[in-house]
Amino acid sequence: MRDLTQDPSQLHVEENVQTFLDNVIIYYAGFVARRWHRPEKHAEGPVLQKDRPWEHVPYFTYSNYTVLRDPEDRLFKCWYEDLLAGPDYHDEDRYFKSRQLYAQSEDGIHWEKPELDALTEDGRKTNIVIGGGDYGTAHSMSVVIDPHPATPGERFRALCTHMSRKGKEFDRIQNARKRALIASNGWKLIVGHKDRSELFNLNSDPSELNNLIYSKDHQQRAQELLDRLKNWQKTVNDDMELATVKEL
Repeated sequence: MRDLTQDPSQLHVEENVQTFLDNVIIYYAGFVARRWHRPEKHAEGPVLQKDRPWEHVPYFTYSNYTVLRDPEDRLFKCWYEDLLAGPDYHDEDRYFKSRQLYAQSEDGIHWEKPELDALTEDGRKTNIVIGGGDYGTAHSMSVVIDPHPATPGERFRALCTHMSRKGKEFDRIQNARKRALIASNGWKLIVGHKDRSELFNLNSDPSELNNLIYSKDHQQRAQELLDRLKNWQKTVNDDMELATVKEL
């Protein structure tokens, strides 16, 4: 690999986004300084967590939420995913009810979840904006602000993965190389035929950084989740052979 600090001309920037975390490709900088801010963990714990009766598993991973500060009202606005995870998350009906919820904050620390007119549950307004029910899954949504909207009500644009039980998307899931299950107690298992498998405790590791699949202390839990996953396979006629716990 070339040492770009010695010859930055060898870097082909083209149309790739540059973050300028260092000076490798900077020829000259004047009247500007790079300042690093150390993040501080909020002492009271997560600033956004499950506190509404319609929420199941708020899912904050790298691609499952968006936080923007609206330049018009200066509010922090967050769209986040809620996984409808019951005892068997991959039950055919449950799997297709992942949805996107909305929260807002004046300071980024104290959040409120306004009850909107978009979707109701049990006759009550919620902060659900899309997903669930007949619509199907709204997964991994990203939101941006449109600087030139056609109408004021179209300022926010979103892109998400939509999976419907009646569409071709379910066939694609059937043909995937891996299967996953998220239990209502916050444990997540990802397993394939002979691929590297993963086990995460989303309660203490929401970013899925610590894979516990090889921990002897969690073999029984992995087996319980694997049994649930295999039961789900039977309900949807999924014949993919999964690895056993010993193979994990």
